[in-house]
Amino acid sequence: MNPKYKRLKARLKGLGIKIVIKPELDSNCPFSCDFDIDFEQKQLLFTGDFYKGDPKASMMVLGGLIHEAGHIVASLKKPKDSEEFTFLGWEFALAIELDLLPELLDQHKSYMVDLEDMSEIGDLNED
Repeated sequence: MNPKYKRLKARLKGLGIKIVIKPELDSNCPFSCDFDIDFEQKQLLFTGDFYKGDPKASMMVLGGLIHEAGHIVASLKKPKDSEEFTFLGWEFALAIELDLLPELLDQHKSYMVDLEDMSEIGDLNED
């Protein structure tokens, strides 16, 4: 098992979130077919696909898991009613705690931070 995933899974378990591997997932998440959320049961459904052989895709999976977990524990509203940016700080705090900031940043490089001019997190950095 990927050691970073193992660390993230253990931390989320401590927050009351269970990751459920479901290879044949019919996702309702608008930006990824790898994840879904059962808000009431505090379950993060995941296909289990780490895209072995593609390091960038593997990084994005870890960042995606952090983001979707934020919908469960750091948002007061169900995912369909929440604002994506209301728990962005929580995502960064968790990623820093678990030494997963590069994975989160890779996931969020095109994350919109201003809905008026569609600025992206990637625009905040020269890299």
